[in-house]
Amino acid sequence: AARTTLSNPEQHAILPDVISKEPLGPIVRRDDPHWTRVVRWTLNALILAEEYGVTRDTVADQADRLDVLVNNAGLGRFGPVNADNDEAVGLGEWDLQMETNLRGVFLCTRRALGPMKAQNEASGFGGHVVNVASVAGLVGTANLSAYNTTKFGLRGFSEALMKEVRDDGIKVTCLYPGSIATDFAASAGTSGSSNPMRPEDIADTLVHVLRAPDNYLISEVMMRPLRPRG
Repeated sequence: AARTTLSNPEQHAILPDVISKEPLGPIVRRDDPHWTRVVRWTLNALILAEEYGVTRDTVADQADRLDVLVNNAGLGRFGPVNADNDEAVGLGEWDLQMETNLRGVFLCTRRALGPMKAQNEASGFGGHVVNVASVAGLVGTANLSAYNTTKFGLRGFSEALMKEVRDDGIKVTCLYPGSIATDFAASAGTSGSSNPMRPEDIADTLVHVLRAPDNYLISEVMMRPLRPRG
């Protein structure tokens, strides 16, 4: 995780972060002297925010402010649509991806908007929601139909939300990373890139987005390995 800090020493972040054993992780460490604390939610892929009892009161109990929500939870299950194929994506795998990659984002985001809107009314700036999608949200690929659906959906959700809350002083950014050195590919049943990007570099990009001035919105960022095959 990046150790770069944001400009405001009182900022707090919530990062729903699941599935990968090497996730994006907190953008700063708790021992960073420039932050008073970083609140991190860890949500199991099958137990979403509502079932965890995550409410606005939960957020208020853990931090005085909520400046950043990073929706980083996600998984992929790849396979053809044709049910006659032994490797076809099953209905359970389809539902799992929709629940995790889309519904989880929706639940966490709507819980965060209340506190952020209140902060905007009090100080003139609400906060920042960052959704981590994928290049699979920009380009369709054979045998990735379910995963493509969730990431294209996340792109649409991000754009619509940005237009919905920008006048409330809330930024919305969608990130589209390519292959990253995590266990995502193995869990999805594919080989992945032989020369992927480092999680630390993705985290640095995230911090750069978060450090932008209040009236400067970076709404989308696409990232790819320069030489994916090494």
